[in-house]
Amino acid sequence: MWAIMVLSHSDQKRLIGDILKAHQQDGAARSSEYEQLCRSAASLLSPESQAGLDVNTIQAIQSYGEKGMQLENYDGHLGDNKENFQTWIDSLS
Repeated sequence: MWAIMVLSHSDQKRLIGDILKAHQQDGAARSSEYEQLCRSAASLLSPESQAGLDVNTIQAIQSYGEKGMQLENYDGHLGDNKENFQTWIDSLS
């Protein structure tokens, strides 16, 4: 039997922040991390979750994740977004 784990709004923000911090610090990424960014961002963008969020930042993170999922080599994508990571992380706090 499978158990479904539902992440709270705060947990999703923390998860996104943790993934972005890893991308920022390690300069490396995995496809599964981009997929998780997209899922979490989409959940936060649902109408019932948007209160108190910087929607533009969440949309930018979702776009970053979507583009990352389409790539085979992440180096350029990580480099292109290097300046955004800290802004996004700060916005989630």
